[in-house]
Amino acid sequence: MSKNNKQPWREDFRYTQPVGDTFIFLLDNIWAWVERAESFHEAAKATVHSYLKNSSWEGDALPAIVFLYRHSIELLLKAIVIVDKRIQGEEERYLWSHNLSELWQKSLQSIKNVYREEHDNRIDIETMIKKLESWDNDSMKSRYPFVKEHDKDADSFKNISIYQFIANCERLYRRLYDCASGMLHIYGTMDDVQY
Repeated sequence: MSKNNKQPWREDFRYTQPVGDTFIFLLDNIWAWVERAESFHEAAKATVHSYLKNSSWEGDALPAIVFLYRHSIELLLKAIVIVDKRIQGEEERYLWSHNLSELWQKSLQSIKNVYREEHDNRIDIETMIKKLESWDNDSMKSRYPFVKEHDKDADSFKNISIYQFIANCERLYRRLYDCASGMLHIYGTMDDVQY
């Protein structure tokens, strides 16, 4: 449970059939997570395109761009964990966190559970996640127009090159999307192995 005492997020079990200690998902919602990640990713790209095309843009688009990219990546990390839980036939209870490093560690374990080998891009992905967190650690800076007192990262947006940010997020998103898609493919070929 998080520090603010939120209840853990729980899976929607309306479309499941319990079989022993596991659950068979009759109508799965994993693609909804991936599709939602894709919608935030597409919105980020559209905002970037509009921002770069319009030299007289009013206001600061950077917080919106940061939030849209960051949230798309967060959703993919959560989707990876959910796919693993589906394959294992376990209930998911981890998804409240916005901490990308924590979500990556859970995702990395899920990747290892599914692929049963070391993930080739692990260090590269960790580096990209750390870079994204250096700009917006907990997603609060991009979502709200305030800075906490004594926040060491109060000026983190001032140090962002939009081109560097986009390049980092695009590479990270593609790697995680490919991983989630691969895991979903494996899950889709299982055909009731949970029995």
